[in-house]
Amino acid sequence: MKENVTYNKVFGISLIAGSLFILAVSFIIGFSMNTVTGGLLLVMGILYLNGAAIKYDDNEILLKNLFGGTVRAYSFSSDKIEMRDGIMYSNDSKIRVASFFLNKNELCRLHDHIQNKNT
Repeated sequence: MKENVTYNKVFGISLIAGSLFILAVSFIIGFSMNTVTGGLLLVMGILYLNGAAIKYDDNEILLKNLFGGTVRAYSFSSDKIEMRDGIMYSNDSKIRVASFFLNKNELCRLHDHIQNKNT
């Protein structure tokens, strides 16, 4: 079963709050480009609340984009995945994740999972 590392809920909620403010103002003053911007921010906020950034299991780690598509895949069988100084590495190159935008508890579980696979 695949485990998830989701986005930080505070960021998604702030995007939704900002988009609702923009939409409220644009509906008061009339349709404009701000209405489109508010709608896009609302969709992004909902995706941040519902989507997973990283999915992993005993065989692989999948980095996902905001829409759910797989951006990169790292396999434990073919790649040397390890933790060094709190940073994930695959074959001696960094696995770049925006840890500021991720749920800290779930990211720590992923780090523990990687460390347990290597021991």
